[in-house]
Parts: sequence; structure tokens; C-alpha cells
Amino acid sequence: EIDPPLEFSGSGPAFCQSHGVPGGLSVFSEQLGTIDGQGVNASFDVAATSTDPNAPAPAPGTETFVSINLFPTSGSGPQVGYSPAPGSQVEVESAPDGLSGTVEFAGLVPMAFEERGPAVSDAEPISGRMTWNCE
Repeated sequence: EIDPPLEFSGSGPAFCQSHGVPGGLSVFSEQLGTIDGQGVNASFDVAATSTDPNAPAPAPGTETFVSINLFPTSGSGPQVGYSPAPGSQVEVESAPDGLSGTVEFAGLVPMAFEERGPAVSDAEPISGRMTWNCE
């Protein structure tokens, strides 16, 4: 779910990979729907920076990366990816095994990618949440 002004709500299968406690986890989902004719996929990774084997996932001492991508569903055109930047907020709440939970994000900034490389995007930063269940 992405809050206005971009506004999006979609769902689809999630592919989850645990990196072992406290190693972190990765979740990727594609074909979540479309926004203005562009397909939507989303992913996030939680990487442990702590070595405490008893820490729940995600544990204190973790780094989290969230990516939301919009890509042309036909023809060509720029792909726009949203990811954290200084000032962005990302919070993860998950089951102890990391197989289900919610990640909330605010202030993910856009970057457009064209065939010749990165380009500046005039899109606004986005906020929202993703839930997953890989049990």
C-alpha cells in the first residue's frame, strides 16, 4: 500500500528468504498491479549487524533496505525506483522467525532509470506499508 499522492493498493505472491537468525531476511514480490500503466514490484532486505543468535528477526542492530519499483508493462520508457535516503524512515515488525510481518516506510525518494542510465525523477517521495506472510 502506498499513500497519496501516488496512492496504490495491491497484493501478490511474496518470495521470502531467511538468512538465519540473526542473519536477516529478504522479501520480494512482483506483479502487484499497476500505477498509471506501470507495473509495480516491491522488496525489502533486513541485514543483521548484531551477532546475538538469540535476537528475534529483525533484531536491534539491523539495517533495512526497501525498494518499490515502477516499470513499463509494454513498450519502452523509464523505470522509477523508490528507496531510502537521509531522512527516510523504515520500521519493520515481524514474527520471531521473520516469515510474516509489516514494514512501514516514509520518505522513500525516486530515481528514474532509462536505457542509458540513471535520470532525475520529478516524482514526489512516497510513504506506505507492506505486509508479508510466507508461512
